Amino acid sequence: MTQGFAGPPLGGGSPFGVILQDTDPGAVGAGREWVTSAGVFSIRNAANTGWIVVTAGGSVPNLAAVLAAGNAAGAKIANLTDPTLAQDAATKAYVDALVPVGSLIGASVATSQSTTSAAYVDLATVGPAVTITVPASGRVVIALRAQLVSAVAQSVALMAFALSGASTIAASDAFAMGVAFESNGNRIDGASLLITGLAPGVTTFTAKYRADGTNTATFLQRSIFADTRML
Repeated sequence: MTQGFAGPPLGGGSPFGVILQDTDPGAVGAGREWVTSAGVFSIRNAANTGWIVVTAGGSVPNLAAVLAAGNAAGAKIANLTDPTLAQDAATKAYVDALVPVGSLIGASVATSQSTTSAAYVDLATVGPAVTITVPASGRVVIALRAQLVSAVAQSVALMAFALSGASTIAASDAFAMGVAFESNGNRIDGASLLITGLAPGVTTFTAKYRADGTNTATFLQRSIFADTRML
């Protein structure tokens, strides 16, 4: 015998009420709800070819079945608490809070170029340069790397960077990496520097170079990286 409740069905998917009987009602329409005397609650699938068991005999609802029944309507699980145990499901807010905020970008110039200037200058190929958004903390980590070459002893080869944009700062030895050659040589050098007190906003960091004003310093395989993650 088929009976119906007045008012909306349990799942909101059928305008005809919940079917209460122990025998399979058959192809009664997608979304129809069927409850047996043993407390088994099922929903007719979208193709109207079978039943999706949501609860069996008053048990806790089967999550896979609930999702399968609701996917056609774009249903989602909401109002969850944050996880505390290793196998707990994670909420979006919990995951978002763990994801590093910020960016890591880099640029490089492989060309070998030289200068004799004692002041920081561009080489024939300017840069490399990176543009990044300085966060509200005003902190950025800058990493420099290059191959430095000098043909004479007692010479200097230094690589630094200048800032433009939200902050404007000239290149200086305070932000430099490099070497004072005791003899002629060729070496790869690098350094990372934490820059603080910058104005938040879009800022460009451009590599600059200097020698000692007399001898030639050569730079190749030049790279610069800017990192604002977790800052």
